[in-house]
Amino acid sequence: MTTSTLKKVSSADAVALNSLLRQLVHDPSTYKAVPIKTLRSIAANKQTILVVAKEDKQIVGVGILFIITKFRGRYAYVEDMVVDEAHRGKGLGKAILQKLISAAKAKGIETIELSTRPSRVPANKLYQKMGFKPKETNVYRLKL
Repeated sequence: MTTSTLKKVSSADAVALNSLLRQLVHDPSTYKAVPIKTLRSIAANKQTILVVAKEDKQIVGVGILFIITKFRGRYAYVEDMVVDEAHRGKGLGKAILQKLISAAKAKGIETIELSTRPSRVPANKLYQKMGFKPKETNVYRLKL
């Protein structure tokens, strides 16, 4: 198993990433594939760090770190963190998260935030084990 930062997205990478992201959504039947152009834009963005885990050269896990500047400073957000169902329990999620945290530290980020559904019990346990603390908040979404 290896983890690495993905800066260029191939067609095969796009297929693997979309397969993973489909597993992340609540209802996989509603999933719309992310176009390769969008994936390439994310990977090339200097304020985004896209980390993948591979086994036998196949992407089996992913996590993204978005860096944003707010009035109170620079923050990072972990998004779209998922490990393929067949590869869970091997420490891949931890390895991805460690790489994202290291990248944030290297960029001088002091705070990383993330969110996950309560039903993702193993993910919630991992985040707490890695030192993330629940934050009392209301999350709102406006669908446009």
